Amino acid sequence: MLTLRQFAATPGDPLYAPLRLTDLKQRPDLNGLTLAELRDDPGRSNEVRAFENQTIRTVVIKNWPDENVLYLIFLRLNTGSVALSPQELRQALHPGPFLSFVDEESTKLDGLKAFLNSSKPDFRMRDAELLVRYYAFLNFLTDYHGNMKVFLDETCERLNGRWALNAGQMQQQLEYLKGAFEAIFEIFGEFAFRKFDGGKYERRSNRAVYDVMTHYFADPAVAALAVRSKAAVKADFERLCESNLDFKRSLETTTKSLEATVTRFAAWGTTLQARLRRQMIIPRLVDKTIRT
Repeated sequence: MLTLRQFAATPGDPLYAPLRLTDLKQRPDLNGLTLAELRDDPGRSNEVRAFENQTIRTVVIKNWPDENVLYLIFLRLNTGSVALSPQELRQALHPGPFLSFVDEESTKLDGLKAFLNSSKPDFRMRDAELLVRYYAFLNFLTDYHGNMKVFLDETCERLNGRWALNAGQMQQQLEYLKGAFEAIFEIFGEFAFRKFDGGKYERRSNRAVYDVMTHYFADPAVAALAVRSKAAVKADFERLCESNLDFKRSLETTTKSLEATVTRFAAWGTTLQARLRRQMIIPRLVDKTIRT
């Protein structure tokens, strides 16, 4: 549906650039054209009419015995084409008011666009997943057990079900995230959310770095203190990446494991606590369970 929406986008669409037809085997004469260009060509009226009148068929699946069955069905349906992203599957399997909120708000956050190096909403919904990760770790860090997919799925289910009670809190936490983005970009500039390695920052944004940065800087007091000492905070992060091998590994290998997750949250939280002289909630691992 999103592909069709993008194909039907008109020039100047504020959300999507119009998609062009590519790699057509039976109709190579249509390759490179957008729907708007087809509509502007009187000789293509039959093709436009066929597209606009085509029925979109759907199948509703109910009473599945296990969610893995749905993932298997989605996988089979997408074999031979571009598989659905985890967030696209999550949106389909766990619809609700929280995910509708995430879907709408994630497209507006410049911080997420900068992370993904894109000026448009992400067509694979990676921006929405990043926003879900923020809410998950901020509210349910101690419930993380090493499986990111399950953790994010459960977060969506819980917040969908509690939306009537928690909508105001989720909106407030969104404002905290906006403040966190401002602080992070003030401190790190173009290197925000990147790992420091070999005396320089890597070119790509790192989700593990995103998790710990947004988690702690979502506290407005922490963000304000960090900005006042931005040179020192940036140097602390660089030193942590270079001198703490466990922290470095937690950003680059097996980042989703329980041990790696606790390591990076604890290391960065402890570093900020020492620099800012402000008490932080530092997670620790006890009997394979995260405690704070």
